[in-house]
Amino acid sequence: MKLPTTERRGAGTTGRKLAEEGAARLAAIVEFSDDAIIGKNLDGIVTSWNAGAEKIFGYTAPEMVGQPILKLIPRERQHEEEEILTKIRRGESVRHFDTVRQRKDGATLEVSVTVSPIKDATGRIIGVSKIARDISERSLAAKTLRETKERMRLATEATAVGLWEWNLATNEVRWDAQMFRIYGIVPTPDGLVKYDVWRNAVLPEDISRQEEILQETIRQLGRSSREFRILRHSDGECRHIQAVDRVSLNRQGQADWLVGTNLDITERKRMELALQESEERFRTMANSMSQLAWIARADGFIFWYNRRWYEYTGTTPEQMEGWGWQSVHHPEMLPKVMAEWQAAIDSGEPFDMEFPLRGADGKFRNFLTRGLPLKDATGRVVQWFGTNTDVDELKQVEEKVRRLNAELEQRVAERTAQLEAANKELEAFSYSVSHDLRAPLRAVNGFAGMVLAEFGAHMPEAGKHYLERIQKGGVQMGVLIDDLLAFSRLGRQSVAWQTVDVGKLVQAAWEELKPQRESREIELRTGDLPKCQGDLALLKQVWINLLSNAVKYTQGRTLAVIEIGCTHEPGEDVYFVRDNGAGFDMRFVHKLFSVFQRLHRNDEFEGTGVGLAIVQRIIHRHGGRVWAQAELDRGATFYFTLEPTKLS
Repeated sequence: MKLPTTERRGAGTTGRKLAEEGAARLAAIVEFSDDAIIGKNLDGIVTSWNAGAEKIFGYTAPEMVGQPILKLIPRERQHEEEEILTKIRRGESVRHFDTVRQRKDGATLEVSVTVSPIKDATGRIIGVSKIARDISERSLAAKTLRETKERMRLATEATAVGLWEWNLATNEVRWDAQMFRIYGIVPTPDGLVKYDVWRNAVLPEDISRQEEILQETIRQLGRSSREFRILRHSDGECRHIQAVDRVSLNRQGQADWLVGTNLDITERKRMELALQESEERFRTMANSMSQLAWIARADGFIFWYNRRWYEYTGTTPEQMEGWGWQSVHHPEMLPKVMAEWQAAIDSGEPFDMEFPLRGADGKFRNFLTRGLPLKDATGRVVQWFGTNTDVDELKQVEEKVRRLNAELEQRVAERTAQLEAANKELEAFSYSVSHDLRAPLRAVNGFAGMVLAEFGAHMPEAGKHYLERIQKGGVQMGVLIDDLLAFSRLGRQSVAWQTVDVGKLVQAAWEELKPQRESREIELRTGDLPKCQGDLALLKQVWINLLSNAVKYTQGRTLAVIEIGCTHEPGEDVYFVRDNGAGFDMRFVHKLFSVFQRLHRNDEFEGTGVGLAIVQRIIHRHGGRVWAQAELDRGATFYFTLEPTKLS
């Protein structure tokens, strides 16, 4: 049965009205959506633009309708529009495509785009619907999350801490890469491991206690810290692990996850054991010391004494704790001790002081106390280690030594005065002897000369020979007296130290010997002669005597060669005078520097046997050494050094 016309018209009107209302609601949704809802034709020209698009991109509808959508797309991404339109023309949609678009102000933003074709009633594609959602904040959050995870990964790798989590509902356990390294296990792709992997790695004697702690942590919904040992899978090595666990709760406040960290502390355990053994050795050593020993905190609070301390003072650890040591100090010295000790604490410098300590018998004995600061790598004092050394007997000995030294100084002064008096007497005697000997020598020489002059023509040859020998002996006696006096004066003459140019000194000595070497063919070879420290006049006498000897003992050579030089030995310079003369037998070298000792007959080479003795005495006065080497008829070399500390 057909409805009346009026009724049919009413039904059509209602349908249109509903459609119009639906369209209005849809338009309102589109208009006020926070997402950009954009219409465009198949050429990419914008045909509609909602408020969300204006909010996201900054353009108003009049500014964008009729404009190409490429206006929103950065140049390097404009190829995306053609790719999207190609898919739309094929009737395909593009869903949740994340890309970058450009705002009116030039800023770029990340968007998620969904593009769909618009079809007419016949199914023909007539346009494009595009929804763009601003995902900048979401991308930033995702990026931040990724960076946070990466920083956490780097931090755990840098600190060698392994992270793990245990889903209490599914019994699923997940490890990070560091956990696999700690346990010596090849990582799984997803990081998942079975609970038994951990359980089987823990030493059997440790596992029961570890599981008790874990279960108690879950029941208490709290946190735990524990240590256990494992056998690493890769090499079977025993490792010490420190673990920290915490329960993660769900929204209902129930235990949801157990998360934690593992840290391999094997090396720390080894160091702790080594430190413990070292401390035991130290305490054993300290307790076996004869000295009193103690250890204090940085602030001076003494917390440990060795056994010897308690034995000497007769105290107990309870009596000595902290500042109790003051009770065994002498009351008169205690304020000074406290002041010195506090000054050392404030400065961090060693404490060094001598004071009396009372023993168990009530008597005080003197102790030398030293406290050394033990510092860390930054130079901060962390502890003090001190010793008290009994020096009471030493003090008594020092007092005896002091008295003996005083007595010795008195005796030395007396002996010095006696020696000075004896030297003065000896000097007076020397001059007296010189005068008394010279007077008769002059008379003998004078009368012998007069007899030869007045009666020589009438005397037999034997008489003249005897008189000449008397005269020659007198002259030689005079020379001998002069040399002997010169030798004796050396012992009383002080050394005037100065820098001496040895090269110039040798030249001056050689010039003084000019009369002795006249009519002689002598080649003088001089090497490098470094400067020295000494008495200029005395050292000149050394060179004159040595050069004079060289000139004298080369008389038999057609060409005499005298070489002067210096060699550098460790810590000293060695000067030498070498000649190609008569030399001497080394068997008698010990007599060479003795007074009046000569190695040649007087008819071969004249001399008194004092010159080399004078050389030796001068060199000894300069803290040096003198020696010689020679061969008969092959020359001789004389060497000497000066005091090393005086060398320039």
